[in-house]
Amino acid sequence: MLNFLLHRQDGSILPLTAIIFPLLLGMAGFGIDVSTWMMNKRSLQNAADAAAIAAAWDIASGAADMAAFSGWKEAEKNGLDTALDGSLDLGIETIGNSTFVTASVSQRAPVWFSAMFVSGDVYTSAAAATAIISRAGNFCLLSLEEEADGAITIAGNVTVDAKPCGIAVNSTSDTGLVLNGNVTVMIGDIHLAGDYDMSGNVFFDYKTLRTGAGQLQDPYEDLEAPEPATCDYNNHSISGSGNRTLYPGTYCNGITINGNNNVFMEPGVYIIDRGDFNIGGNGTLRGYNVTIILTSSTGSNWGTMDVTGGKDIYLTAPAQGQPWEGIAIYQDRNAPPGEMKMTGNGAIELDGVIYAPSQKTRFGGDKELLAPESACTHIISRTITLHGNPHIKNDCEDTGVKGVGGISVRLVM
Repeated sequence: MLNFLLHRQDGSILPLTAIIFPLLLGMAGFGIDVSTWMMNKRSLQNAADAAAIAAAWDIASGAADMAAFSGWKEAEKNGLDTALDGSLDLGIETIGNSTFVTASVSQRAPVWFSAMFVSGDVYTSAAAATAIISRAGNFCLLSLEEEADGAITIAGNVTVDAKPCGIAVNSTSDTGLVLNGNVTVMIGDIHLAGDYDMSGNVFFDYKTLRTGAGQLQDPYEDLEAPEPATCDYNNHSISGSGNRTLYPGTYCNGITINGNNNVFMEPGVYIIDRGDFNIGGNGTLRGYNVTIILTSSTGSNWGTMDVTGGKDIYLTAPAQGQPWEGIAIYQDRNAPPGEMKMTGNGAIELDGVIYAPSQKTRFGGDKELLAPESACTHIISRTITLHGNPHIKNDCEDTGVKGVGGISVRLVM
């Protein structure tokens, strides 16, 4: 009888099922938990990406002290939960012209069916990395005006031959860049926050053109005018003929140059405290390693540049490593809106930056170059209007001139 019972197979599946079934349930439950962890990991990846991007933009915009806060805020919006011991670690590393921001997130995952296989808490994690890339473009002209039509205007009988250069317009207007009349423009890259308009007999040749491209940063937004010192000269004027010399110092109530003469500016900084720098007549004005600063110690009678007549002008800014490197003409940003006029019948060549953030700058002479083709001519102004045959060059290596460009942030991991 016993032997009979031992060899019978009826009902043997039941004890096997009783043994295997809990294991099958556990494996199914473990699969459910693993699937949940994978979904949590995808959510955490979104949190890591958002944190890295937010922190990178704060760092790129100069608000590095807000990076951790912004990273946390965006990570929480995208699934990081402090109630589940959520954590965020940010890292910053600079390599060459790029800064990399890394974000690592982690939080406790739910353990339901898998407790029989796993002891202790289970954590899921994700990581992301962004690159902050400085793009110093080859833009020789930058209009800082953000809304107006014709922020950069090229109108009349104008020829611009500046293929190594680019034009950047921060105005979001549909006519932020205007080309009108008998105009020839041969240029490099065009970067427009808005759009452009052409009318008349226009020949427009460019390398690339982007509209709706966003606004570019003012590379000199932190550069401030110095406090004017005691006047070295007052109501200074030069007239008549012959060779004349100007010396660095503080010129109160402007400088006026007239007559058929050749004026040489000794190297250094010329501070015009109130009053204009008026240049007229014929002959030449030359200055090497020169910076002209237009400001006001009283907050009134803000001066500007006013160039008329037939005088040939050649100015070069201080070289790299010197005070005011790369700046040829600087208009105090506190000056009210006005006009900076560097036009006339002579040749005008500028090796350096005209910086006039609150002004309308008119630029361009009519004669051939005084000097060789190599020069670095940048104009950064509220608005810019080109006249005649403006000599604009972009040979800026080792000049100290800051490139005009933008910042991009992109995920790299």
